[in-house]
Amino acid sequence: YMQGCRRVGCMPCIHARKSELAEIFQRWPEEIRRVAEWERLVAECSRHGNSTFFPSTHDPRRAEKRIEVITVDAYGIETYRDWALTTRGGMQFDLLAGMNDKAVCSSVYAGVCE
Repeated sequence: YMQGCRRVGCMPCIHARKSELAEIFQRWPEEIRRVAEWERLVAECSRHGNSTFFPSTHDPRRAEKRIEVITVDAYGIETYRDWALTTRGGMQFDLLAGMNDKAVCSSVYAGVCE
């Protein structure tokens, strides 16, 4: 919790919020690479040749239901990076976000940490 996530356990959680995804992309890029690799491995074994960590129907920018157009390249976890690192609305990047000191507590329960 002290590192900016509301849910702990699975990394990342399929129910992660946008702010949590941004924390994960910035603090733990190796976890994103791990999930991306699993997406590719499962897609190779999939009958339709695709597999994504997040459902394509929940994509915040372009939800898609047609299975034939869903690919790892178009809807995989790596495609969420730009969206997660934007401010509200998903279009404008927060230029000050990169200046945050990741050594300090960024808990959603701010002020509770010692």
